[in-house]
Amino acid sequence: MPHWFSFRLVNWIGLLGSVLLIIGFFLPVRFVAITFLHQPPSYSTDSFGSMLGSTIIGSTLLLLAILIPLLSFLAGLLGTVKRVMLILSLLFAILGFLGFLIVSMFLLSFSTWGGRVTETHTFGPGFWLMLIGFPLCIGSSIIAQYLLPKPRITVIKSSESL
Repeated sequence: MPHWFSFRLVNWIGLLGSVLLIIGFFLPVRFVAITFLHQPPSYSTDSFGSMLGSTIIGSTLLLLAILIPLLSFLAGLLGTVKRVMLILSLLFAILGFLGFLIVSMFLLSFSTWGGRVTETHTFGPGFWLMLIGFPLCIGSSIIAQYLLPKPRITVIKSSESL
């Protein structure tokens, strides 16, 4: 398999991971069912997109963790990517993945309050898509750094040395 084909394939896989992250960002991450004693349950859903306004710093980091790898992989497909872009892509993808795991841990904790109220949290499709998308972006960023074509060193001999 030619070197350029491998590099493009890795960028396509990274682009797939970025698309999964974007879709998962807007789909429900969790479903919440709250049941009161002798009353019908109430349901709600949360997505990272709907929680965007409530936490500015965490949402900004998550948006950067989605957009920077996306731009890096698009640049790789166009042949204009630089090694610095791939390093930034890897850094933001790792930070975004860690932030996603921490936020998900708090969002998806199960809780029961006494015998009167029961609250149940369930994973939504957005959680699963983001859980798949981040490792794809991280792995593609690492592999793309090794496959990035290295600049050729050209030696120009002057006519005086002949």
